[in-house]
Amino acid sequence: MWIMLSETFRDAIIPIYFVYGLGFFSLGLAVALESRRSAPDLPFARAMIPLAIFGLIQGVHVWLEMFVRDAELHGRAAPPPWFELLRLALLAASFAALIAFGVKMLRPSGWPAHTEWYIAGVMVLFWLGSVMVLGQLLRPGDAMRTTLESWFRMTDTLSRYVLAIPGALISGYALWRQAGRLAQERRRFTRDLRVASITFFVYGLVGQIFVNETRLFPSNIINADVFMQLTGAPIQSLPGALAVVLAVTLIRAMQLFELDRRRALAAAEQRAHDELAKREALRREMLRHTVAAQEEERRRIARELHDEIGQILTGLSLGLAGLQQSAGADANGLTEQISELRQLTQDSVTELRQLVTDLRPSQLDHLGLVAAVRALVQESRQRFGLKVDFEVTGPRRRLPPEVELAVFRIAQESLTNVARHAGAPTARVRLAYEADGVRIAVSDDGVGFTYQEHEFANGQHWGLLGITERAAQWGGTVTIDTAPGAGTRVEAWLPVKPETAG
Repeated sequence: MWIMLSETFRDAIIPIYFVYGLGFFSLGLAVALESRRSAPDLPFARAMIPLAIFGLIQGVHVWLEMFVRDAELHGRAAPPPWFELLRLALLAASFAALIAFGVKMLRPSGWPAHTEWYIAGVMVLFWLGSVMVLGQLLRPGDAMRTTLESWFRMTDTLSRYVLAIPGALISGYALWRQAGRLAQERRRFTRDLRVASITFFVYGLVGQIFVNETRLFPSNIINADVFMQLTGAPIQSLPGALAVVLAVTLIRAMQLFELDRRRALAAAEQRAHDELAKREALRREMLRHTVAAQEEERRRIARELHDEIGQILTGLSLGLAGLQQSAGADANGLTEQISELRQLTQDSVTELRQLVTDLRPSQLDHLGLVAAVRALVQESRQRFGLKVDFEVTGPRRRLPPEVELAVFRIAQESLTNVARHAGAPTARVRLAYEADGVRIAVSDDGVGFTYQEHEFANGQHWGLLGITERAAQWGGTVTIDTAPGAGTRVEAWLPVKPETAG
């Protein structure tokens, strides 16, 4: 049975070599592509370049060896010496990259950069020194009858003993150590890393021990022929299978980089969201301070107008009245002129009172929101000739002053918009006291308009923008329902905590 199995594998040696090389080349290609995107927060990620170099060069080397074996099977001439030298150079370079991969994963953070390549270079120099010593001791054609072919075989064997076995053992240990240090959310990748680690151990301790038979110890005892006798399969079948396992497990393990990228993206999005929320909170706080400062300035101006200019105009009107009485009946022209000045003064006092009311409604501070809105409705009837219907629902109560002021300004701006833009003869104001807030709605039967939120950015609907900002400042919402020819309804709701209402 072993003989039949050996003949079967011997006939399939070329496909075995092809799969062997394909496994390593696929591993190197996948790692090379992933290394451009991985985040270097893991030793495995930082060491991907040497691993990619190992896989790519090892795959090319195996395919070159496949061509040599194919020439032997079909009786073609052996390749020239430079071809064998090229193959050996690629073999040593791939094992040097494997050593660099393992050392870089284990390298402490305080070590200088590129230490792994220095160590790999020292190992390669040691291997070259061993090859030169071997060349001096066993010269081709001497009394020991060492041929050039056998010298190439010993050089191949020496590269596996000096470079491949240490590189595989170091890489296997590094992967095992990496698997044990994965965070809890990465534990599902631990199995793949441990399988890859064991695969490297087997690759080094078995796949690189059973080499071609040479005069070097222990290849004269443990070699590929012994493996064939024990298993009935060529030694190349083992590293070929191990190459496939390495390719599959390490490619799967590299999915943890995608997990890290998603986590980093989610963290970046969260930071952006937090920064946006912080900026929005800062903007609202600045708006609150601006509105508060604006209202305070309005209060001051209204007070000064009322106390200073109002008293002056009132005194002027009284003085003109006294002057008119003292002028007598003989000064009809003077009396008429004084009368006109009195009327002008009284009109100025009326306008001044209206200006003071617009700046800061006294009813809001002394009588509350309902009285202030009712006075606003009455004023709209007189100033604009609107037929305004006013309705209050819910249990009336005093609200926080800033909330009452916001509701009043929203009603004031809405009625101003109706008078200026709606072209409506009638309007309706609804003030509703609710358990958790207050609602103000102003509607009209005017021309309406086409409303889009993005028009705020183009400098349109500044009045509506002010209404929206005032409501949002206190955590409220604004609903604007309008269409051309269908009138407009502006409704704002502001939350009020029960303990803050009186």
